[in-house]
Amino acid sequence: SVCMEIAFSDLPALFLLADGMGGHENGEIASKTAIDTISHEFDLTPNDFNVSSAVMEAHEALQSMPQASWRAMGTTIVGIYIGESEASIFNVGDSKAYRVRDNAIEQLSIDDVSAGTRNTNLLQCLGGGVKRPKAHLFDVAYRSGDIFVLLSDGVSDCLSDREILDTVSTASEKSACWLCDNAVKAGRGDDASAICITCT
Repeated sequence: SVCMEIAFSDLPALFLLADGMGGHENGEIASKTAIDTISHEFDLTPNDFNVSSAVMEAHEALQSMPQASWRAMGTTIVGIYIGESEASIFNVGDSKAYRVRDNAIEQLSIDDVSAGTRNTNLLQCLGGGVKRPKAHLFDVAYRSGDIFVLLSDGVSDCLSDREILDTVSTASEKSACWLCDNAVKAGRGDDASAICITCT
């Protein structure tokens, strides 16, 4: 869990949260590989960062790794690239991105899950098979005081939007920790990860 403030002098900036898929081997390695690959692409050309290309690089890196079993490594990814005038939100899978503004919360990411079934099935991820994922990507305006929140499903499945809003609206440097702690107390034992970014 991480909380931070981002100022104009820090831009452009990239924030990523990956959640290795439950039941898939080496989920921790899968999530770290995805983050390392995308971060490396950003470091090469921070002002001309190509989200779609970087996400595909991460997928291909996971696909090329040797597997110790028949189940390929997989991970979800959610991220935000903050430029000088707008932010680019992107995700593959069910990790989520929110924007908190004026005491209201809005989900910005799109959930890659099956609808209308008793058990939620993930429709796409990085690695984890042969299907080429397509990252959901769109740009949003931001202003001073906005808070962007990135969450794994271990948090978002356990806390309501209202609970997330109430926690991050305190503008505390411990908001991300509180989100994870509350999710663990209310949850099913899934990994809980959170990043909170305040625009100043």
